[in-house]
Amino acid sequence: MVNNAQEMEKIWYSQDSFERKCILSARIPDSADDIKRIEKHLLAFKKIVSDAKKLYQELPRHTTTAGGYYKEHPLVIKGSDGTGEPIFDNYQGVIFNGDDLASMAHETFCLRPFEFEGTNKFCKTARKPYDLLVKAVLISAKRHLGKDIEIDSDGDLEDWKEAIQFYQNILKRKISKNWFKEITKSENYKLA
Repeated sequence: MVNNAQEMEKIWYSQDSFERKCILSARIPDSADDIKRIEKHLLAFKKIVSDAKKLYQELPRHTTTAGGYYKEHPLVIKGSDGTGEPIFDNYQGVIFNGDDLASMAHETFCLRPFEFEGTNKFCKTARKPYDLLVKAVLISAKRHLGKDIEIDSDGDLEDWKEAIQFYQNILKRKISKNWFKEITKSENYKLA
């Protein structure tokens, strides 16, 4: 535990210290059990970021996700305001949007270490093409964080099928048949 400003400054400038990771993640441990939980959580978040990068690199040019309302528009991922570069970083988080220049941006997707604990966050995509990456990253988050994150959706299984298939194809991981039911409390959950 950090006791004074000098110690905090020393930790802040040491490149990869565990304490710096906690500070950047706004989580200072207060017990040995808390340290173990934070380390486990940061490791899981690192896996989410790695998955998000792979998914981003393998995005199709077009998508019919969430009803295919914008299937004629290319799937372009930009930074938080719909311009610039997306962020896939172990400490800053996973932050992206659609392409504002093409009117394909809506709400920013932002997942940061520990930020979702005890909060109610959401990202409305208006069914725009970047919806595919939002859903695929949420699937990864649920896989790696388990009960530490809750995911809900306005969409039904049909809206998620393309993202589920994309996730499984790119990361070579199967999703259980009950996965959709578990995250949405939906009865319409049978995966093909």
